[in-house]
Amino acid sequence: LKPSWPKECATLSASIPCAIRPSVAMGKTAKPERSGLAAGLNKGFIVTRREMAPKPSYAKGRKSQRNGLIKEVIREVVGFAPYERRMIELLKIG
Repeated sequence: LKPSWPKECATLSASIPCAIRPSVAMGKTAKPERSGLAAGLNKGFIVTRREMAPKPSYAKGRKSQRNGLIKEVIREVVGFAPYERRMIELLKIG
């Protein structure tokens, strides 16, 4: 059986365990096919993987036309924060 972690884990220092590294822990690598056996690294019943729809939370923070318009109107009404005004003043002075 081959190990399921990337090769660079073997070369890392002992201070950072591979189990808590974000690239490995977050599951960014493709999962291997199940073997159909009850034990081992790829244990489990063999099934066909479904393609999941993207979560709505992944779209958070994207700039839509509506949100851009709302932010623009609020900026016109409210104006700039004090630190923003100072920065604009410094930019004008040069």
